[in-house]
Amino acid sequence: MNSPSTGAASVGEQAAALRLAQQLLARPGLCQRVQQILDITDRDIENGYTADQAEARVRDLTRALAQETLQGWAEATATRVTDQSVAQQPNLVRHSKKKSAGTRRSVPSP
Repeated sequence: MNSPSTGAASVGEQAAALRLAQQLLARPGLCQRVQQILDITDRDIENGYTADQAEARVRDLTRALAQETLQGWAEATATRVTDQSVAQQPNLVRHSKKKSAGTRRSVPSP
């Protein structure tokens, strides 16, 4: 993020970095995953990891990051859609799991 001519980040770059930091702080799980990926480049490679080992770790962490991101998106979308539907139709019944009536008794065989 350094400007090649001055060595300092531009105002736009600083604003982008601040926005990214705020977004990551609002999502601790994602922040942790991103930090783990960055640690690979900073620490693991210096500690003698091979390129194959680093690739495997980055791939696994990237998958986990994608899964966590999409899970958060799905939950937020479901909440938003449900809230909008209830606002439009106040008598709407929210979906919920059916409560079990218990276990059926087994009938002794004759």
